[in-house]
Amino acid sequence: MGESIAHYDILGLAGDKDLGPVYRARDTKVGRTVAIRVLSRNMSDPLKRARALHLIQPYTGLSHPHAATLFEVGEHEGAIYLVYEFVPGDKLSALTAGRPMNPRRALDLAAQVTDALAEAHALELVHGDLTPSSVVVTPKGHAKILDFGLSAIAVENGPAQTAERQAARLESLGSARVGYMAPEQLLGHPADHRADLFSLGAILHEMATGKQAFFGRTAVETGVHVLQARPPIPSALNPALPPELDAIVTRALSKKPADRYQSAALMAADLRSAAAALQSRAAALDETKAPPPAPPSPWRAVVLGCLLLATIALGLWHWQDPLRQAWQGRFGAQPAPLLVVLPFQVVGTDLSRPYYGTGFADDLARRLGHIPGVTVLGRSTIRTFRGKSPQAVAASVRANLAVIGTLTPSDEEWTTLRIQVLLIEVRDGRVIWTGSYGGAAQDVLALQARATLDVAAWLRVDYQATAAHGRAALRLVDPAAYDKYLQARDAMASNDASRAAQLFESATAADPSLLEAQAGLVEALYTMSAFEGRVQYGDVQGRARDAAEAAFSADPDHASTHFAMGLAADTWRKALTHLRRALEIDRSYTAAYLAIADVLREFDPAGATRFAQRAIELDPAQPLAYYQLAENNLMLGEFNGALAETARGQALAASLPWWDAMRLRIRQARTSAGGSGATQAGRDAGDFPPGIILRAADVRTVHRGDDALGLLASLARLHPESCDAQAMMAAVLFQNGRPADASRLASGIVANAGTAGAHPGWARCAVMAAAGVNDAPRAAAILTRVASSDRELRVWGAVNAVLSGQAGLRQRVFPWGNVADAPAMTDAISRLEAALIRARADAAKVLQGL
Repeated sequence: MGESIAHYDILGLAGDKDLGPVYRARDTKVGRTVAIRVLSRNMSDPLKRARALHLIQPYTGLSHPHAATLFEVGEHEGAIYLVYEFVPGDKLSALTAGRPMNPRRALDLAAQVTDALAEAHALELVHGDLTPSSVVVTPKGHAKILDFGLSAIAVENGPAQTAERQAARLESLGSARVGYMAPEQLLGHPADHRADLFSLGAILHEMATGKQAFFGRTAVETGVHVLQARPPIPSALNPALPPELDAIVTRALSKKPADRYQSAALMAADLRSAAAALQSRAAALDETKAPPPAPPSPWRAVVLGCLLLATIALGLWHWQDPLRQAWQGRFGAQPAPLLVVLPFQVVGTDLSRPYYGTGFADDLARRLGHIPGVTVLGRSTIRTFRGKSPQAVAASVRANLAVIGTLTPSDEEWTTLRIQVLLIEVRDGRVIWTGSYGGAAQDVLALQARATLDVAAWLRVDYQATAAHGRAALRLVDPAAYDKYLQARDAMASNDASRAAQLFESATAADPSLLEAQAGLVEALYTMSAFEGRVQYGDVQGRARDAAEAAFSADPDHASTHFAMGLAADTWRKALTHLRRALEIDRSYTAAYLAIADVLREFDPAGATRFAQRAIELDPAQPLAYYQLAENNLMLGEFNGALAETARGQALAASLPWWDAMRLRIRQARTSAGGSGATQAGRDAGDFPPGIILRAADVRTVHRGDDALGLLASLARLHPESCDAQAMMAAVLFQNGRPADASRLASGIVANAGTAGAHPGWARCAVMAAAGVNDAPRAAAILTRVASSDRELRVWGAVNAVLSGQAGLRQRVFPWGNVADAPAMTDAISRLEAALIRARADAAKVLQGL
């Protein structure tokens, strides 16, 4: 085999099976990694290859999250090649290896496989060779079926005519495959979709028990067992299994196809019912059951009854007001479901994890936000509620109900948790509901899911447990990974996105199935990329995209995964579509409102203001919302309004570096417009890249070009990939009388922006660099490209507004003002403005009714 097949560059051998070798390859057209299986055996006849192509081609139409996509089928050097999605991970055969899986995990993976089979069977496609080796569990914890389509050409038509031929056929297949084949397949009879369900039954039996359903010393002996033997029910081998699983496996492994499940959808429904029953039993075990009392004698019952009536009468008279409140709380009109969740109190330990109570409350607030009709206020500022009374916090966010609670670890290792949740009515401070939950630390998400259902039931809202809720109820997490995740959330609440990103990545490395950490990583990377001026960092963008896709594939029904996809989207239309869906799932998702405002800012600042104001209604103490309002006013040229919003935000979080950067930018815009703008030459910008860049531009206005270059050089050492710092350095060098050095630096930036496959974030920076050296033609050419590309237009505005190219051109600030009025730029700016007008109209359609 050569170093390439068609337009695929071979990277190495990924596997070698009897059906043909599998290579890892790179698709040079779209830049993705793929798996290529090459079938050369018995393919020398052109007619046979044509027949094989005809049989396999329909499988390219199958698309499902739990099936490896078959992208292409073709011929190469007398062989057939099949190009599949490359799926990293561990095969089920390696994960079981004689050990039973956690029952909930086994049911979840089996349900995922069944979902994929249901999709295939709906297209009249059969896998035909389903074994534990043909199912991969990805690093994110999801099942993927491999090799759809292979059986279409591997099946022998017609039964074997003699026992000798039958035995030879089984030996050629091998025990590893025979033990999972349906009886009709072993006999050579035509097999339909029910054969796949038999195979899945055998796989589920093995996942649940650690033992193969059918096993012999040889392939022939294994085949005899498949045809004649009935394996023991799973619970006989693993008593921890629920009886519902026994029934599923028994039905799936019926010898006659008519006795099996007649559709994968029916089997999937039973799998999920079994998982729900298992979860219910786990919940029931948490409740202590008192033994029934001995039956009292009749006379004793009469005496006790009289005393009870007298006690009740006295109690009703004495406690009439409290009882009336209790009756009202249980049967009367409920208060409006406007909740605020306070940090949970961690008790009974050395308090070595102060972030845990806040992080747990943050997670619980996210789940409560999924309940239709419930509004969870103050979610992004839970950290600031530490040590405050529930009534004071509720009053600050205008909530009617407060959720508080305690977390009690069993030991210093936090192996198990006892959680108590209390619901308080704000108007009189009384506890109107309590719930108590306990379990292993790995069940923390399931405990949150149960508490969410109980709160919804007490509020009497019409809440049917969603798919996302069901997945949370079944998921197990690595406790150490969850701990890292909570530390990361605490870092995000402290506006330390860089540290948060490191912690989120550490959490996902420890537990790839922790989708909350994947989604959190996207948020942290987006903050670093756009808000801190690092949009050109290709690794940041790539990491964010990979994490978003991992989170979304884990749970496409969760608001946070749509939020992550929206942040990582490469066009503003995709971004708004996902962010809208996040808000449809969770109407009180403050961060999603702010993300929409961020997307709209460049082409619809007035619309962005509406979404930022909604964020403030939900979370009045969120400083980023006020910064967003300041940005929108800056885009509109409303400088007084921008200053006012800056002051409001700074009153909430005075230490943040955003405020000084915004004031610098406003002053520069006013100076460019001929107004007054006193320079604050002595102010330190700290380690906030946009602030340092603006500070350098400010310093050079008082003829301190060397000081400006020193600031930018320091920033470049801290962040060597900061294109904005390099662009501003080119502009300052040019003004400082060093045009050759300036042009050399600017040319490198422009060249990077023009490189095929370069991240579009370089385009805005390249316009800035070209403007800095007065190269209007090159700036105009890049700007024209931006106006014609959805991807370029998305990233053109994905930046802190103080570095906005759009505002820079409109307001003629340095260095954008160098070329803003040049003839070469007139047409390019008009094209860009027209593209933004179209984007505003289209965005209104995407967000209509939200």
